[in-house]
Amino acid sequence: MSKEELLDKMIKIIEEHEDLEPLLPIEDLTFESGLKEDIGFDSIALMSLVYELQELYPNFDGTSIYKWNTLRDIVDDLSNFS
Repeated sequence: MSKEELLDKMIKIIEEHEDLEPLLPIEDLTFESGLKEDIGFDSIALMSLVYELQELYPNFDGTSIYKWNTLRDIVDDLSNFS
């Protein structure tokens, strides 16, 4: 799966999960969207996101969550599991 497809999948997860409502309009999210600054995720939202990702990728352990700053960081991690 390409990184663009993974980004689209991430945006779909954010759009569909009521606990992950972004500050920016969903159509403005990009690879460079900041998780805290642009999307408004706090630690609880990030843990919800990890849970959602583990549903799709059972081998994804989420230990890199503390290194994530942008959607690109998540997509880069997920590219190892897709």
